[in-house]
Amino acid sequence: ACRGDRPGGDSAARVGGCVCCDVGGVVVISSTGGGNAAGGIGGCSRPDRGGSVALSNSTGSGNSVVNDPQFSSDDGGGIFSGGSVTLTNSTVSGNSASNAGGCMFSSGGATLTNSTVSGNSASQNGGGIVSHVSITLANSTVSGNSASSGGGISGGSVAASNAIVSGNPGGDVAGVTISGSHNLVGNVANLALGPLADNGGPTQTLLPQPGSAAIDAGDDALCALFDQRGLKRPQNAHCDIGAVEVAVPGTIASVTGSNQSATIWHDFSNPLLVQVAGPGGRLVQGVRLHVAPPASGQPGAACTDGTTDGSGLAYLFCRANGVAGSYNVEVSAIGWPAVAPATFALTNVDDGDTLFRDGFD
Repeated sequence: ACRGDRPGGDSAARVGGCVCCDVGGVVVISSTGGGNAAGGIGGCSRPDRGGSVALSNSTGSGNSVVNDPQFSSDDGGGIFSGGSVTLTNSTVSGNSASNAGGCMFSSGGATLTNSTVSGNSASQNGGGIVSHVSITLANSTVSGNSASSGGGISGGSVAASNAIVSGNPGGDVAGVTISGSHNLVGNVANLALGPLADNGGPTQTLLPQPGSAAIDAGDDALCALFDQRGLKRPQNAHCDIGAVEVAVPGTIASVTGSNQSATIWHDFSNPLLVQVAGPGGRLVQGVRLHVAPPASGQPGAACTDGTTDGSGLAYLFCRANGVAGSYNVEVSAIGWPAVAPATFALTNVDDGDTLFRDGFD
């Protein structure tokens, strides 16, 4: 494998303004890059001889491919790949190609999970994505791209779940067969996506606005645990379609750790994972979380306090008291009295060993 990274603003006379990979190469990117240009193909990445590209928690923007008489086609403003392309929790935006695939041109298939493709353009077809084979979209958004034909996606077959392919001038799809469920494809009433903006998390996203058809319309069985920004899904009755989950203003959500049991006087195996989001779904760092101690003589748990990190997450560790039974633990945010606490269901089990209390009275 080979990899050549250059900061945004560089250009290449022929190929790979950002990354170039030869036969069998694999490019793995977790960063932000942009402002690259190539004379023929692959403004950002060009593993065009069978290599693969994987972007995670990344942004690729402002790359371009311009016409060059040395090349028969000028494709893949953001990414040109002869192998597979995988985007996870990433945004590719503002790229352009003078022929096809403003965002990406892939001959080996593409898989997008919790990712956004927006604001890309191509003079001919596939303003967003061009693929000769299959495309998989999971909780991803392809919107605001443009081309003469297939402003969103051109060519290949698409297996989609909880995905948006809508709002792309030049037609959302061209020569594409889409299978799957709980998708918003084509002319959608009340799509209502906000502009590409900082909505929290490491990448810019398209946040559904109030009344959007994407809100609470997803299939919970197919949703990832978090959205592109790292916000827990679902926030409301059901998960949202697309890359972004809309948060209830000011939420303390239980992520994992509920519905577990521990022997009395012992630690629970898994911590309580809590996430705090402010208005608009922004993940809030530095929030102190607290669990009130159980009432005397009642089943309960002694839990550590915690403080949320940059993703709004905090882990609280709990130990069962000496009373067997099932109960709920409520985690509240100090200084957020109007916000409902997160609730976890726990059970203390008496194994009959009443002599062992491991330091508890």
